Amino acid sequence: MERREKEAESELCALCGEEVDTMDPAGHARVQGRTLCRDCSRRLGGVYNPEREVWIRPPTLPESLRPRQD
Repeated sequence: MERREKEAESELCALCGEEVDTMDPAGHARVQGRTLCRDCSRRLGGVYNPEREVWIRPPTLPESLRPRQD
């Protein structure tokens, strides 16, 4: 895989900075425009259903990562 392709398919977790493969739905959650790795998502209350391949309960972002409501 070319470097550009890999960069397009990965992001960094907004909490821990771990590289996240965005092509793997079990490996990350997207919440309010932020990407969280699987471990951080679970620590924040997220629940992933592997049979349905979807986060059935999204993680709750800490206040410091939530978008501002100006």
